[in-house]
Amino acid sequence: MLNFKWLFEFLFKSFLVGRDVEMVERLYLEGYQSILLIKRSWLYGLASSFWMIPLGIFWTANVYLILKHFDESPFGIVLASFVALNIIGTLYSSFRYIWDFRKHYSGNERVIHTHDLLTRLKKGDTSFTRCFNQLQTNFIIFLVVIIIYLIHIFFIAAEIEFIYASLDVICILFQLFLIGRFINLIIDLEMDFNIAVKWRMIFIDQNGMFSDINTIESDKIKNIRSTYPNFIASFFHFGTIEVLTEGDQELLGHNKIEYVDQPERTVESINALLSGKIALEEHIHNLYLQNILGKFPDLTGLDRKAAIKTYLTEYEDQIKKEYQDTQDTDMKRDIEEIYTEYYK
Repeated sequence: MLNFKWLFEFLFKSFLVGRDVEMVERLYLEGYQSILLIKRSWLYGLASSFWMIPLGIFWTANVYLILKHFDESPFGIVLASFVALNIIGTLYSSFRYIWDFRKHYSGNERVIHTHDLLTRLKKGDTSFTRCFNQLQTNFIIFLVVIIIYLIHIFFIAAEIEFIYASLDVICILFQLFLIGRFINLIIDLEMDFNIAVKWRMIFIDQNGMFSDINTIESDKIKNIRSTYPNFIASFFHFGTIEVLTEGDQELLGHNKIEYVDQPERTVESINALLSGKIALEEHIHNLYLQNILGKFPDLTGLDRKAAIKTYLTEYEDQIKKEYQDTQDTDMKRDIEEIYTEYYK
């Protein structure tokens, strides 16, 4: 099978399947140990697979019409078998990808270690590449079949039944449309993603071969809310997250993330990361320092950061004494990190 993923990445610099891995690796090198990946629910992929139903209908008609057009000749049987096997491979690859997606990206509402996320992303990219290459191969094969039909009709066949040829070409064109539509849907499923780390969010929107990347600092975010758009979303526990930000002209910008599993819990994780709470507190085990950071549980983002900074300023002499008196090197390091994080 041809590596269409490599070909598309070569032709379109904005099409990069491994952008998620590349971005998370860069964040890891920058020191971000905790990260939240937000992708569409696997149910979006399952719903997208319903495009396979009409595809299967046209495929069946396609095989039948090929046999009729070529009068069940050996060439017609070979061509019909080739198309049939290719479609079966497409169905298998597509459903396998959706199954793998569910396995790799379940639990996206939780903050995880950046290194663990990298492992999942690399496996997910491998699964997507296999499915993408199969779908593109199928697309090319149907184009070749159309060319074979045209050559046979105008240059080879002496007497042909145009009804079978014309119906088959119509079926092939519908299959091209359905495959193209499904390719766009799985591109949205795999290559649209959002990342939250300490103090910022990153939005990546892949529209076909083109991408749009937007980074927003936490001080620009005014509100984050989750909604269930309909009864089905409520029943299957997926919804929409809306991030409202300050615009260039003091207007509210609007960033929408749709089909998110457990949107309320995801919003809680986003707020914890944007406030810097998880990134620092997860590895500070000293009760004295945990008490300082835990004094403002109802505040998030810059409000929480400002409150902690004020506290560190007011009690600087006391904390400095604790720093000088303690023999615990871990506590000294944690105090230094707290002041580096909140006092700068």
